[in-house]
Amino acid sequence: MIAAHPEVQQKLNKEIKDVLDSKIRNGLPLKPTYNDIKSMPYLTAVVHETQRLCPIAHVLARETQVSSPYTHTSTSTPTLTHTTPHHNNSKTMSGMEYP
Repeated sequence: MIAAHPEVQQKLNKEIKDVLDSKIRNGLPLKPTYNDIKSMPYLTAVVHETQRLCPIAHVLARETQVSSPYTHTSTSTPTLTHTTPHHNNSKTMSGMEYP
């Protein structure tokens, strides 16, 4: 997804580089921490947008167990976890255009 939008890739690389450069200047380990990742709003927006357009799973099957003193049964129930995204030419919440 990002490779199709070089301006997004460039802005994301700059945000990550700025955070890591700040760690280097302050003598901190280069490995990003949870707080470092939380301080990157554009990274969060790109991840959310990618997940919206290409969700990992549309349906998740869950196993439910019904127990009583008389029976013990197990069933598998499909659960809708995400609706199908719309791929049209409308702008997304991050302002990027997708075909």
